[in-house]
Amino acid sequence: MKKHIFLTVILVIFYAAQLFPQGSGYMGKRFVINAEVINSPCYFKPNHKGNTGYFAFDYILNPSVEVIAGKTITLGASFMYNKSMYKIAEKFEFDEINVETLYFPETSHEYTAMGGGLFFKSYFGIGKRTPLMGNYFRIEINVLNVAELGGSERFLMGGGRFELGKDFLFFNRLKLNMGIGVGLIFGKNSIDDAEDNLYSRDVVTAGGRMFRNYFFGLRMGVGFLAF
Repeated sequence: MKKHIFLTVILVIFYAAQLFPQGSGYMGKRFVINAEVINSPCYFKPNHKGNTGYFAFDYILNPSVEVIAGKTITLGASFMYNKSMYKIAEKFEFDEINVETLYFPETSHEYTAMGGGLFFKSYFGIGKRTPLMGNYFRIEINVLNVAELGGSERFLMGGGRFELGKDFLFFNRLKLNMGIGVGLIFGKNSIDDAEDNLYSRDVVTAGGRMFRNYFFGLRMGVGFLAF
């Protein structure tokens, strides 16, 4: 998976360099290297540390390489990584056949999600003629490989995100970014089971937890106009 992501980034850079003329860019430069993170609130479900609440967040690492494709448009390839946990609640259940009360303790499980994506970014505003500065909207598609239960089970998830944000450019090189986005991603068990049919208790799945993290997030990041 890492090799595929790396090759995708290289191909995007290569084809972008071929498709867009030297005249495109900002201050003679066209490529931006970004280090960004998406912060997903965990009000009701645990984050990677097992915490919930108003100040609990999960973090999706989302670095990228971005190329200026026009006066108000950029294109890019991104890497996405998320590691978190999901919990299955405890339950007492009366077994009528054996006439006994069964106890199923709360269990915690970790998962990791890793993948890549491609995005389109457009800057807008009255009289807008310069990329890398100002308000923007961003559309991104992603494919993730999710590993759970110590990597013994793996499955793919695919989705798309829409984001609104703002970029700030300092010294014609340093870019700061803030944004808010929503997205949908689907795959194995991407929707949590309402209840376990056997034990009649709430069940959270790795796919369902990733679905929640992907659904809403606040982006923060820094970029460098490299070459």
